[in-house]
Amino acid sequence: MGCPAPPGPRGGPQRHPGVWRGGAAPGGGRGARPPRGARARRRAPPPPDGPPHPRGRGPGTAARLREVVAAGVRAAPWTGPPLWLHGDPHPWNLVHRDGRLSGLVDFGDVCAGDPASDLATAWLSLDARQRAGFRAVVDAAGGHDDAVWDRAAAWAALYAAALAGHPQSWPRFGPVAAHAAAQLIARGGA
Repeated sequence: MGCPAPPGPRGGPQRHPGVWRGGAAPGGGRGARPPRGARARRRAPPPPDGPPHPRGRGPGTAARLREVVAAGVRAAPWTGPPLWLHGDPHPWNLVHRDGRLSGLVDFGDVCAGDPASDLATAWLSLDARQRAGFRAVVDAAGGHDDAVWDRAAAWAALYAAALAGHPQSWPRFGPVAAHAAAQLIARGGA
């Protein structure tokens, strides 16, 4: 979706605290290694009575999201004509009035294709009740089938993973990623 971002500020290698991307790390290494034992601690299961993860992840989240993506990949492909798409319908680009969705802003990613990518906002922005109402309106207007919604859920899972994978975006988009993951895990249908 769109053009790839440049590798870092002013086209140079991207540097994050503790990680060097873009060729050999300073000193000749290929990148930073975690402290000894960190991998084992990171893979240890959380205690059953422990607090929830602050980002909304828990045991089984990644596996469940992979199942959602796999279901989207198995779904029938879009065979209709390419439709105009907003391309970036996250919650900050949705306009609400009197508790109802009334519009979209930021049309910098407009494109054409499978409507599933835009429908992913159903999991990024809405709860189950709101999503059911949204789907009813969309289905009445466009006649979309279950395959479109399965692909939309897969898009939402991929968006959530992409957002969660960029710590610099967490303050703004972390709650969106956590909400989408929770909605997708609880998903029993659109």
